[in-house]
Amino acid sequence: MALKADLLKSILVHGAPMFQPKYVPQCDDEGYYAPMQCMMDKSKCWCVDRLGNKIKNSRERRTRGKPEELDCS
Repeated sequence: MALKADLLKSILVHGAPMFQPKYVPQCDDEGYYAPMQCMMDKSKCWCVDRLGNKIKNSRERRTRGKPEELDCS
């Protein structure tokens, strides 16, 4: 479940993507999903469990570039 390792392996095998993705999963030091996930421009964020599943009753939220306003603890 080491997402960072999978991404790096894909880049090494296939090359870097030709486009800027709108979302790239954020991981913790153990390779699991970070509790808060955001679009690259931080316009929308949402809460997930460590396997990347959206947490029920945790809505995607427009953060206007201030993701700290969303509490995923």
